[in-house]
Amino acid sequence: MKDEPLDSESAPVTQAETEALPVRTVVRVRRAAVAVALIAGLLVYLAGLHLPGDAPEAVIKAQLKAFNQNDYAKARFYASSDFKQIPLEDFRSMIREDYPQFDKSKTATCGKPEITGSNALVPATIVGRDGVVVHARYFMIHQNGRWKISGVETDQSSTAKRERIL
Repeated sequence: MKDEPLDSESAPVTQAETEALPVRTVVRVRRAAVAVALIAGLLVYLAGLHLPGDAPEAVIKAQLKAFNQNDYAKARFYASSDFKQIPLEDFRSMIREDYPQFDKSKTATCGKPEITGSNALVPATIVGRDGVVVHARYFMIHQNGRWKISGVETDQSSTAKRERIL
């Protein structure tokens, strides 16, 4: 449809144009509704998928990377909601003092996760910049559509108990 002046004297409206306008509007509205429905369906479908970047192993490596960059706020983002209550400075101190190999890691290797419902257990080997090798088991939970770290058990623990540190 070509652009025409909106002035009523210079742009007479024909009977056919008047009758066709509602049909065009209805067709446009229907097309828009179909497009919205398709996009909404696609978003719902994608929300149910666990994309590779959301794999438990990727979350562990992303947190370790954040620790290496001294970005403790980002590192805490990868932790479960329980850790949001811990003041950031306390979180930083806990990691630096109790888990130096996690704080400054050289390499990290994750094993195959065991996923049961919304929980996952991921074996990992962390090598600190100090050369110390730590074998760990990450406990993870699927919260708000993402995998989050809810705790870790290491071979460095004197009693090898489950510690909720990350």
